[in-house]
Amino acid sequence: EQAYQSLVEALVEKILLQHEGKQLNFNLASAYIALGESLIAIAKKTNLEPQQNNENFNYKFSQFCHIFGKAFLKVTERKPMAYSQPKETQQPKKLFFDKTISLGSFCMPAHQIRKHLKQKEAYVFDWWVTPHQSLLKLVAEDFSKVFNKENLQLVKASNNNIYLVGDRYYGHRHDHDFPRYDKNNPEMLQYAGESVLENWKFYLPQAIEKCEFLLQRWRETLSNNRRILFVRVEYQWNPQKAIELRNLFLKNYPQIAPHFLFVGEAESPYDLREDWKLEKITTFHLPPPNYLNPPIPLPMGQIPPIDSGAEAWEQIFNQLNSVNSEEELPSHVLAEPVKIAGDRFFDRKTILMDANLQGEGWFAAEYYQEKFVRWMKETGTIITEISVAKPLQIEVEGLLATNQDFVEGMRVKVSDRLVDNATIKWESDRSWIFKGVIPTGAIDPNKPCVISIESPGVQKLSPKDLRTGSLLVTQVILKALE
Repeated sequence: EQAYQSLVEALVEKILLQHEGKQLNFNLASAYIALGESLIAIAKKTNLEPQQNNENFNYKFSQFCHIFGKAFLKVTERKPMAYSQPKETQQPKKLFFDKTISLGSFCMPAHQIRKHLKQKEAYVFDWWVTPHQSLLKLVAEDFSKVFNKENLQLVKASNNNIYLVGDRYYGHRHDHDFPRYDKNNPEMLQYAGESVLENWKFYLPQAIEKCEFLLQRWRETLSNNRRILFVRVEYQWNPQKAIELRNLFLKNYPQIAPHFLFVGEAESPYDLREDWKLEKITTFHLPPPNYLNPPIPLPMGQIPPIDSGAEAWEQIFNQLNSVNSEEELPSHVLAEPVKIAGDRFFDRKTILMDANLQGEGWFAAEYYQEKFVRWMKETGTIITEISVAKPLQIEVEGLLATNQDFVEGMRVKVSDRLVDNATIKWESDRSWIFKGVIPTGAIDPNKPCVISIESPGVQKLSPKDLRTGSLLVTQVILKALE
């Protein structure tokens, strides 16, 4: 009994000493409070008071819970403000957005945007169920084959007998574009609940008209110089998915200033935010229980209620500090263009071909001769940010190529404009350096800079030969003119 009591006291003292004089992390303090209250509740629920038989195991367990519960609460009481959020999260840099747009993967984000941000207009992804690859394909092809009759078919939602209209070409599902049965009122058309009507094809013109209207709004919104927050919920996010989607939007919609909010599922109710340290990306996790389980690739499983995690969503939008209507934006903010962080003095920027590369048209990074290298596909693009509009020098460096003509015929463009004064320098080890000057007007410091590398010889190679016989690039350097 004495050993047990000593162990409890020692552990409690260790908890208290560990945080003596220190600022508690907000999430850890929240966890301590919740754990302490839960342990005390367990002790009370057993209704085992200290005067009961000390040899009773249940009493000892109850006492253990009560002591530790008090200890956890005591940790957070030592400094009343010790577990307040740190300054950088108490006063975050405000992100002003002209619009907030849902990217799926189902209707939850659209519902939460309407509920918390009071933004009423709909967009094309609001009511579709859209897996990651489907979203990429739809955007990359500018929705060119959406609602193609040949691609539409009935698909069964997993774990139930509901049949809905799916697109086998893009892989997404139209959950709310076709009327569905209402078993309580067969005469009333609705767009949620049961399976679609057997004559769903009769309503295809209506669905197409609605989609064309939403696509027109989508294109108009994304063709203007606007600050847009894109919100997407998916069962399991990872940085690679986020980068892939962000880079596609930067390439296809260079005229907007986007920011991406990716929402997944948290392992703990006290860890709602995960910082991937990626530009233009914010990540939050909804707390358990498994609001986003199961995953949603076709055939789709049951999806959670659209209002799941409502309190967490409110916290997410509050932390983002987004402002969504032009009436709420200060006039000076509306008039001020979005600026990319960075000093207006530009000296040098080196872009490595490692796993952090932003762009498309490259095979996976490899480590060769103490450098990260990438084989180029037909055309390689690199997306970066440059804080000045003046002409700069660009250098593309690479190792040996299977055909010297691949290098000699290489063309480099910046924002679709060929660089000037292009030269190729060969080194004794058969490595090479492409040099050129980025022309005036090719760089807009308020927009992402897209660098394209292409070679007619490489574009003629088969997919198999591209992997080991195209251009092997090591880095790209941007610097002030010599």
